[in-house]
Amino acid sequence: MWFVVFEGVDGSGKSTLEREVARARNFEDLHVHRSTPSQYAYGKLYGRSVDKLALYQFELGVLTGCSVLLVVLTCAPKVLVERRPEIKLSELLEAQVLIAEYALKRCQWRNQLWLSTDELSLQECAEQVVARLRGGTVSESI
Repeated sequence: MWFVVFEGVDGSGKSTLEREVARARNFEDLHVHRSTPSQYAYGKLYGRSVDKLALYQFELGVLTGCSVLLVVLTCAPKVLVERRPEIKLSELLEAQVLIAEYALKRCQWRNQLWLSTDELSLQECAEQVVARLRGGTVSESI
């Protein structure tokens, strides 16, 4: 069983992709929307304290119990605005940068798959996630 974390800003496609992957994998994995990268990003964005040690310890604890795949979803600004017009673009972009910063520099989950949901179809994104979970070779894009 895999612990699959879908990360990305509002409107990036986390829920949509998670549902597609869950169906394709016959619901055999544990999927979560947002975890430590979002805690870090939104804490920084909104001036909340971020306990980096607690985030680190949580990540290590998860790693001791199962295999982890961090799926980071990115999206072009124009598409984010179309998908979530009620949220300020500046907040979406800053959160996207902070999530990426955390995932690349701080996150202990090194098995990462980066997908651009405005460049790939839902089917293509799901196929890449499923291939990674099955141990296949997929291209990574940032």
